[in-house]
Amino acid sequence: LFRNMGGDHFVDVTAQSRLGDESYTHGVTAGDYDSDGFQDLYVCNIGSNRLYRNCGDGTFQDVTSEAGLKGGGWSTSGLIADLNGDGLPEIYDVTYLAGREPFEHVCHDKQRDNTPRTCSPAVFQAEQDRLFLNRGDGTFEDISARSGIHAPDGKGLGIVAGDFDGSGRLSLFVANDTTANFLLVNLTNSPSEPLKFIEQGVLAGCAFDLGGKAQASMGVAADDADGDGLTDLFVTNFYNEYNTLYRQLPGGVFSDVSNVARLKEPSLAKLGFGTQFIDGDLDGWPDLVVANGHVDDFRSHGIPFRMQAQYFANLGGGQFTELPAQQLGDYFQQELLGRGLARIDWNRDGREDFVVSNVNSPVCLVTNQTVETGHFLALQLRGVESNRDAIGAVVKVTVGRRTRTKQLTAGDGFQASNHRQLLFGVGDSVTVDELSVRWPSGREQSFRDVRIDTEYLLIEGRTDVARIPRP
Repeated sequence: LFRNMGGDHFVDVTAQSRLGDESYTHGVTAGDYDSDGFQDLYVCNIGSNRLYRNCGDGTFQDVTSEAGLKGGGWSTSGLIADLNGDGLPEIYDVTYLAGREPFEHVCHDKQRDNTPRTCSPAVFQAEQDRLFLNRGDGTFEDISARSGIHAPDGKGLGIVAGDFDGSGRLSLFVANDTTANFLLVNLTNSPSEPLKFIEQGVLAGCAFDLGGKAQASMGVAADDADGDGLTDLFVTNFYNEYNTLYRQLPGGVFSDVSNVARLKEPSLAKLGFGTQFIDGDLDGWPDLVVANGHVDDFRSHGIPFRMQAQYFANLGGGQFTELPAQQLGDYFQQELLGRGLARIDWNRDGREDFVVSNVNSPVCLVTNQTVETGHFLALQLRGVESNRDAIGAVVKVTVGRRTRTKQLTAGDGFQASNHRQLLFGVGDSVTVDELSVRWPSGREQSFRDVRIDTEYLLIEGRTDVARIPRP
């Protein structure tokens, strides 16, 4: 754990914070499961996962056993979010492959001199995901079997929770490796009802690519890429596959528009993992950043191993172009084995940065130093009737003739959690005409007297806005 001390300075406080988990860890997710105002951590491991309660004094307490979070397996990603609307966040555990065989079986590439290689997940059985219901007393109940989340052959790597159909309920998109992606649609009408999902990825059009093929889905990014007010999904995939942009259409269905968006060809010679939408120049159109890197070293056969990350600028309306590495800075010119990627404005200058984990290389903190940018509006949300983290809130910012829409999601893709802030680029505009929020509870509010280049805290039910001082 690195504490931000300000002034380009971080301090390793792992020992003091009591977060020194020495398990074989794949991912982590953050959320306030006990609604005390402090972000807790759920760590996804091979074996027993860990729930760390934030004590609010810079330390964490391992409450895994007390919380009743039993079971092991191979967890890759997770989320903490209120899925039934009672204000108490659940924990969803994305799992990958079952049993010991994935760690013991050796595969060989028969097309390349019988070279030992990483086994395809298609060789192994899938592990079933797990869902833990928050009882409200610090403990959880495993409701996986009766909640409807169990679907055949889900080898999960990434997840995003969001309201994808306008129902006001959080549904779950799970990116599966070599098998159909899941869209677990939330059918729960009230907190008094048992939590229930139905898998509708195929019907919704986001299970396969345009050709009807399951891809090696890994990272997931969610945002309104084309400015129509609906949340779209971008999914990274394997080498010689293409990364997929699923445009959301009215009615909660999706269409693969990767080729039309000019994202297909540039991704074929890459193997993508972590990804996020980032408005790097604050023009109001979310760009894309992708961390790349292979899982096998086949350089002797002409296949790249370490790879450069990619940045795709949104030209408006969901059309993208890849920017050259030399234009972007040192990070994009390095060849790395990129994995998890999270969005964060770590220096709070109104320009979104990101952090990337790498295999056998240090973590990269990539700072946005774009000089010619537009103006911005940064928002933090606090639920009162809704869950405190306000996951599922939909915010609209109107500037001139254009309305920008963002949703506060959870899960945030592959093995990571984003900064819980919604940052709107507003381009050259110097005023905000309207700011509205639809909270997860269903309450709708409008806020006035909002200035650009400012960070605000919006609290559900309060009409005033609290300005957060910048450093």
